[in-house]
Amino acid sequence: MSQSVHILPTSEQTSSAPQWHVLGAGAMGCLWACRLLETMGPGSVQMIVRNQETLAEFQGYLTLEVDGHSIHYPVTATVAERLGPGAAGDDQHSADDGTMIKRLLLATKAHETSSALKGVWHAITKDAPIVLLQNGIRSQLQMMTQYPDSNLYALSTSHGAWQRAPFHVVHAGHGEAWVGPLELANQDSSYLSRDSLPLPWQSMNIHPDKQIVERLWRKFAINCAINGLTAIHNCRNGELLSNPDYLAELHSLCTEISQLLVRIDTAPAVADLYGAVEQVLTITACNHSSTHQDIRHGRQTEIRELNGYLCEMASAQNLPCPRNQSVLDQVLALEKRADQS
Repeated sequence: MSQSVHILPTSEQTSSAPQWHVLGAGAMGCLWACRLLETMGPGSVQMIVRNQETLAEFQGYLTLEVDGHSIHYPVTATVAERLGPGAAGDDQHSADDGTMIKRLLLATKAHETSSALKGVWHAITKDAPIVLLQNGIRSQLQMMTQYPDSNLYALSTSHGAWQRAPFHVVHAGHGEAWVGPLELANQDSSYLSRDSLPLPWQSMNIHPDKQIVERLWRKFAINCAINGLTAIHNCRNGELLSNPDYLAELHSLCTEISQLLVRIDTAPAVADLYGAVEQVLTITACNHSSTHQDIRHGRQTEIRELNGYLCEMASAQNLPCPRNQSVLDQVLALEKRADQS
């Protein structure tokens, strides 16, 4: 099917530094970078990619596809070692080498969060907002502990996205997003305004949420119920509801997750988990979960940060979790099989 392609005007070369750096060029990182560019204008965003090989392959723009129509967003890219004091480089796509990070959107996989943030820490300005966009809950809690004096935020979203090719993202499901401060003490004291955190509030339907940690726990529970099962059964989200066998498995898994969260000391209870899961599956019926996508493309999944983390917490209190352990084991087996093929 032919697609109409529009190219947004590129910015003139200026000495002004990007207003946002986006670390992570997966589906979510590319989606949010495009929406930031729409909101803040050309030159406002710089991508931080994984390594020099990825940088060499970058063509100088991101592609956002919505409803069969594609738009190219010219953007610069760099790698972590080219940022911060004393950095240097001569790559054509690495303009502004040596600049500091004013605002960071960290959109890596959950298991890469700690190392990714450590890799750019030298280039982050004092009090710079650091927005974490990951599945799960463990990485956000770890960052709160490791960087207690930092300006940390968490972003939770129901938008759906997948990559057609590197740096080409399809915005497959329009949802909502919530952002709020991550603080170890007195979370209610933080005030969140659109001026203090310039984000694509309107286009991504973002809501401020001072109780973001509670929302992250709820999404963690929902992902524990959905992601692994879709990978195991090689199915779209909606098939967990339409297939009677999958649905029975889903009911049992939701029951165990709910019971565990009530009994685990460090986790909050999640009310009506199955109802929330059913709602998500209905809205995203045609989508593939991130775990399913990872298995299909031979990538490491985040299952260790989902059902794996839940099993770790349960084990620490000697709580049985056979259904979650089964999901974990089956997805890890799929990972291993994909890695060997």
